[in-house]
Amino acid sequence: MMSQSADWKYCVVGNITKSHSDENGIVRYGTPAFTGGTKVYLCGKYWDPSRKTIAAIGITRGSRKYHVIDTNPAYIENVRCSKTYHPAVLDIMNNWEMHTLWWGNSETDKHEAAVFVYNWKTGFSNARASVLTQFTGKAVTNIKAYGIDEFDFTPALGGVDFSVGQFGYATLEFGDSSIYISVDGLSTVVPPRSNIKELPVKERVRNCFIGAVLKSIEFDGKTYWIQFDGFETLRGFYSPNDGHTDRSYFELEFPWF
Repeated sequence: MMSQSADWKYCVVGNITKSHSDENGIVRYGTPAFTGGTKVYLCGKYWDPSRKTIAAIGITRGSRKYHVIDTNPAYIENVRCSKTYHPAVLDIMNNWEMHTLWWGNSETDKHEAAVFVYNWKTGFSNARASVLTQFTGKAVTNIKAYGIDEFDFTPALGGVDFSVGQFGYATLEFGDSSIYISVDGLSTVVPPRSNIKELPVKERVRNCFIGAVLKSIEFDGKTYWIQFDGFETLRGFYSPNDGHTDRSYFELEFPWF
Protein backbone atom coordinates (compact mmCIF):
# COMPACT_ATOMS: atom_id res chain seq x y z
CA MET A 1 0.00 0.00 0.00
CA MET A 2 1.20 3.47 -0.79
CA SER A 3 2.29 5.74 2.00
CA GLN A 4 0.23 8.77 2.95
CA SER A 5 3.12 11.24 2.72
CA ALA A 6 2.47 14.85 1.76
CA ASP A 7 4.75 14.67 -1.31
CA TRP A 8 1.83 14.17 -3.70
CA LYS A 9 -1.89 13.46 -3.79
CA TYR A 10 -4.53 12.11 -6.10
CA CYS A 11 -6.84 14.94 -7.04
CA VAL A 12 -9.64 16.01 -9.34
CA VAL A 13 -8.94 18.95 -11.61
CA GLY A 14 -10.90 20.94 -14.15
CA ASN A 15 -10.70 24.12 -16.18
CA ILE A 16 -12.72 27.29 -15.90
CA THR A 17 -14.90 27.77 -18.97
CA LYS A 18 -13.47 30.40 -21.27
CA SER A 19 -16.81 32.14 -21.75
CA HIS A 20 -20.48 31.83 -20.84
CA SER A 21 -23.65 33.90 -20.92
CA ASP A 22 -25.01 35.26 -17.65
CA GLU A 23 -28.70 35.49 -16.71
CA ASN A 24 -28.99 38.67 -18.80
CA GLY A 25 -27.47 37.13 -21.89
CA ILE A 26 -24.21 39.04 -21.50
CA VAL A 27 -21.09 37.08 -22.44
CA ARG A 28 -18.72 36.70 -19.50
CA TYR A 29 -15.15 35.45 -19.71
CA GLY A 30 -14.10 33.11 -16.96
CA THR A 31 -15.42 33.92 -13.47
CA PRO A 32 -14.91 36.94 -11.20
CA ALA A 33 -12.02 35.10 -9.51
CA PHE A 34 -10.52 33.04 -12.35
CA THR A 35 -9.69 33.75 -15.98
CA GLY A 36 -11.06 31.36 -18.58
CA GLY A 37 -9.05 28.17 -18.96
CA THR A 38 -7.52 28.34 -15.46
CA LYS A 39 -6.74 24.91 -14.04
CA VAL A 40 -8.49 24.38 -10.71
CA TYR A 41 -8.31 21.64 -8.08
CA LEU A 42 -11.75 20.62 -6.83
CA CYS A 43 -12.47 20.00 -3.16
CA GLY A 44 -14.84 17.13 -3.83
CA LYS A 45 -14.15 14.41 -1.28
CA TYR A 46 -17.14 15.32 0.90
CA TRP A 47 -18.85 17.79 -1.40
CA ASP A 48 -22.63 17.96 -1.32
CA PRO A 49 -23.91 18.14 -4.92
CA SER A 50 -26.94 20.14 -3.75
CA ARG A 51 -24.63 23.09 -3.04
CA LYS A 52 -24.45 25.86 -5.61
CA THR A 53 -20.67 26.20 -5.35
CA ILE A 54 -17.62 24.00 -4.87
CA ALA A 55 -14.33 25.08 -3.31
CA ALA A 56 -11.58 25.20 -5.93
CA ILE A 57 -7.87 25.93 -5.71
CA GLY A 58 -6.46 27.99 -8.54
CA ILE A 59 -4.37 31.01 -9.49
CA THR A 60 -6.69 34.00 -9.27
CA ARG A 61 -6.97 36.99 -11.60
CA GLY A 62 -4.13 39.47 -11.29
CA SER A 63 -2.22 37.15 -8.98
CA ARG A 64 0.50 34.56 -9.19
CA LYS A 65 -0.67 32.83 -6.05
CA TYR A 66 -3.08 29.98 -5.42
CA HIS A 67 -6.27 30.72 -3.51
CA VAL A 68 -9.35 28.72 -2.51
CA ILE A 69 -12.46 30.17 -4.14
CA ASP A 70 -16.08 28.97 -4.00
CA THR A 71 -16.95 28.45 -7.66
CA ASN A 72 -20.13 27.67 -9.57
CA PRO A 73 -19.78 24.09 -10.92
CA ALA A 74 -21.49 25.19 -14.15
CA TYR A 75 -18.35 27.17 -15.01
CA ILE A 76 -15.98 24.20 -14.62
CA GLU A 77 -15.31 21.86 -17.53
CA ASN A 78 -12.96 19.06 -18.57
CA VAL A 79 -13.13 17.50 -15.09
CA ARG A 80 -10.65 14.63 -14.72
CA CYS A 81 -8.52 12.65 -12.29
CA SER A 82 -4.92 13.64 -11.82
CA LYS A 83 -2.04 13.80 -9.36
CA THR A 84 -0.48 16.91 -7.89
CA TYR A 85 3.09 17.40 -6.76
CA HIS A 86 2.84 21.21 -6.69
CA PRO A 87 4.16 22.46 -3.31
CA ALA A 88 1.85 25.49 -3.17
CA VAL A 89 -1.22 23.39 -3.92
CA LEU A 90 -0.20 20.73 -1.41
CA ASP A 91 0.39 23.40 1.25
CA ILE A 92 -3.24 24.48 0.91
CA MET A 93 -4.52 20.90 0.86
CA ASN A 94 -2.47 20.03 3.94
CA ASN A 95 -3.63 23.07 5.90
CA TRP A 96 -4.84 21.85 9.29
CA GLU A 97 -8.36 23.14 8.64
CA MET A 98 -8.65 21.45 5.25
CA HIS A 99 -6.41 18.39 5.21
CA THR A 100 -9.28 15.90 5.62
CA LEU A 101 -11.21 17.38 2.69
CA TRP A 102 -8.81 16.18 -0.01
CA TRP A 103 -7.85 12.78 -1.33
CA GLY A 104 -4.50 11.26 -0.35
CA ASN A 105 -2.29 8.91 -2.34
CA SER A 106 -3.69 5.46 -1.50
CA GLU A 107 -5.46 3.16 -3.95
CA THR A 108 -8.69 3.91 -2.10
CA ASP A 109 -8.19 7.63 -2.69
CA LYS A 110 -7.51 6.94 -6.36
CA HIS A 111 -10.76 5.00 -6.69
CA GLU A 112 -12.80 7.58 -4.79
CA ALA A 113 -11.47 10.38 -6.98
CA ALA A 114 -12.40 8.37 -10.09
CA VAL A 115 -15.90 7.80 -8.74
CA PHE A 116 -16.24 11.54 -8.09
CA VAL A 117 -15.36 12.29 -11.72
CA TYR A 118 -17.79 9.60 -12.86
CA ASN A 119 -20.58 11.09 -10.74
CA TRP A 120 -19.72 14.61 -11.91
CA LYS A 121 -20.13 13.52 -15.53
CA THR A 122 -23.40 11.73 -14.81
CA GLY A 123 -24.93 14.67 -12.99
CA PHE A 124 -24.69 13.62 -9.33
CA SER A 125 -28.12 14.32 -7.93
CA ASN A 126 -29.97 14.27 -11.23
CA ALA A 127 -32.83 11.78 -11.06
CA ARG A 128 -31.15 8.77 -12.56
CA ALA A 129 -34.59 7.72 -13.68
CA SER A 130 -34.08 10.37 -16.38
CA VAL A 131 -31.03 8.42 -17.53
CA LEU A 132 -33.29 5.45 -18.08
CA THR A 133 -36.24 7.38 -19.44
CA GLN A 134 -34.36 8.05 -22.66
CA PHE A 135 -34.44 4.29 -23.30
CA THR A 136 -38.19 3.88 -22.74
CA GLY A 137 -39.76 1.99 -25.63
CA LYS A 138 -36.45 0.54 -26.77
CA ALA A 139 -35.59 -3.15 -26.75
CA VAL A 140 -32.53 -4.66 -25.08
CA THR A 141 -30.20 -6.03 -27.74
CA ASN A 142 -27.59 -7.53 -25.43
CA ILE A 143 -26.51 -7.87 -21.81
CA LYS A 144 -22.88 -8.04 -20.72
CA ALA A 145 -21.08 -8.26 -17.40
CA TYR A 146 -17.62 -7.14 -16.31
CA GLY A 147 -15.61 -7.67 -13.16
CA ILE A 148 -12.60 -9.30 -11.54
CA ASP A 149 -14.21 -12.69 -10.92
CA GLU A 150 -17.56 -14.46 -10.89
CA PHE A 151 -18.52 -12.77 -7.61
CA ASP A 152 -18.85 -9.51 -9.51
CA PHE A 153 -21.79 -10.91 -11.51
CA THR A 154 -23.89 -13.56 -9.79
CA PRO A 155 -27.19 -14.69 -11.34
CA ALA A 156 -29.65 -16.38 -8.99
CA LEU A 157 -29.94 -20.12 -9.31
CA GLY A 158 -32.75 -21.02 -11.67
CA GLY A 159 -33.90 -17.42 -12.02
CA VAL A 160 -33.12 -14.21 -13.82
CA ASP A 161 -32.10 -12.16 -10.81
CA PHE A 162 -28.49 -11.06 -10.56
CA SER A 163 -26.21 -9.08 -8.28
CA VAL A 164 -23.11 -7.11 -9.18
CA GLY A 165 -20.17 -6.76 -6.82
CA GLN A 166 -18.10 -3.74 -5.88
CA PHE A 167 -15.59 -4.16 -8.71
CA GLY A 168 -18.02 -5.06 -11.48
CA TYR A 169 -20.81 -3.65 -13.59
CA ALA A 170 -23.49 -4.88 -15.96
CA THR A 171 -24.32 -3.38 -19.34
CA LEU A 172 -27.76 -3.36 -20.91
CA GLU A 173 -27.28 -2.53 -24.57
CA PHE A 174 -29.99 -0.77 -26.57
CA GLY A 175 -28.58 -0.78 -30.09
CA ASP A 176 -25.82 1.82 -30.23
CA SER A 177 -26.22 3.04 -26.61
CA SER A 178 -26.15 1.40 -23.19
CA ILE A 179 -27.15 1.62 -19.54
CA TYR A 180 -24.38 0.78 -17.07
CA ILE A 181 -25.43 -0.65 -13.70
CA SER A 182 -23.04 -0.72 -10.75
CA VAL A 183 -22.79 0.14 -7.06
CA ASP A 184 -22.05 3.69 -8.25
CA GLY A 185 -25.55 3.96 -9.71
CA LEU A 186 -27.26 3.84 -13.09
CA SER A 187 -25.64 5.76 -15.90
CA THR A 188 -24.86 6.07 -19.59
CA VAL A 189 -21.17 6.50 -18.67
CA VAL A 190 -18.88 3.49 -18.13
CA PRO A 191 -18.12 3.13 -14.39
CA PRO A 192 -14.46 3.69 -13.43
CA ARG A 193 -12.91 0.25 -13.01
CA SER A 194 -9.49 -1.31 -13.62
CA ASN A 195 -8.12 -4.82 -14.08
CA ILE A 196 -11.51 -6.26 -15.01
CA LYS A 197 -12.58 -8.69 -17.70
CA GLU A 198 -15.82 -9.67 -19.40
CA LEU A 199 -17.67 -12.29 -17.38
CA PRO A 200 -20.00 -15.02 -18.66
CA VAL A 201 -23.75 -14.37 -18.62
CA LYS A 202 -26.03 -17.37 -18.22
CA GLU A 203 -28.08 -18.14 -21.31
CA ARG A 204 -31.34 -17.95 -19.39
CA VAL A 205 -30.52 -14.47 -18.15
CA ARG A 206 -29.45 -13.39 -21.62
CA ASN A 207 -32.59 -14.79 -23.24
CA CYS A 208 -34.88 -13.08 -20.73
CA PHE A 209 -33.34 -9.68 -21.34
CA ILE A 210 -32.72 -9.67 -25.08
CA GLY A 211 -35.81 -8.36 -26.84
CA ALA A 212 -37.37 -7.01 -23.65
CA VAL A 213 -38.66 -3.45 -24.12
CA LEU A 214 -38.17 -0.86 -21.41
CA LYS A 215 -41.70 0.26 -20.60
CA SER A 216 -41.77 2.54 -17.58
CA ILE A 217 -39.77 4.03 -14.75
CA GLU A 218 -40.77 5.13 -11.29
CA PHE A 219 -38.29 7.15 -9.25
CA ASP A 220 -38.60 7.25 -5.46
CA GLY A 221 -35.63 8.37 -3.41
CA LYS A 222 -32.91 5.77 -3.91
CA THR A 223 -35.22 3.13 -5.35
CA TYR A 224 -35.71 2.50 -9.05
CA TRP A 225 -38.37 0.37 -10.69
CA ILE A 226 -37.64 -0.91 -14.17
CA GLN A 227 -40.35 -2.64 -16.17
CA PHE A 228 -39.82 -4.51 -19.41
CA ASP A 229 -42.37 -5.90 -21.85
CA GLY A 230 -41.07 -8.79 -23.87
CA PHE A 231 -42.07 -12.39 -24.44
CA GLU A 232 -43.25 -12.23 -20.83
CA THR A 233 -43.43 -9.26 -18.47
CA LEU A 234 -40.33 -8.60 -16.42
CA ARG A 235 -40.30 -6.11 -13.60
CA GLY A 236 -37.00 -5.07 -12.17
CA PHE A 237 -36.28 -3.64 -8.76
CA TYR A 238 -33.03 -1.79 -8.15
CA SER A 239 -32.29 -0.50 -4.66
CA PRO A 240 -28.65 0.62 -4.32
CA ASN A 241 -27.06 -0.28 -0.98
CA ASP A 242 -30.43 -1.10 0.57
CA GLY A 243 -29.38 -2.03 4.08
CA HIS A 244 -25.77 -2.45 2.97
CA THR A 245 -23.82 0.63 3.95
CA ASP A 246 -20.54 -0.89 2.77
CA ARG A 247 -21.57 -0.20 -0.87
CA SER A 248 -20.36 -3.70 -1.72
CA TYR A 249 -23.05 -4.77 -4.16
CA PHE A 250 -26.51 -4.17 -5.55
CA GLU A 251 -29.23 -6.53 -6.66
CA LEU A 252 -31.42 -6.27 -9.73
CA GLU A 253 -34.33 -8.67 -9.41
CA PHE A 254 -36.66 -9.78 -12.15
CA PRO A 255 -39.28 -12.03 -10.56
CA TRP A 256 -42.00 -13.44 -12.79
CA PHE A 257 -45.49 -11.94 -12.48
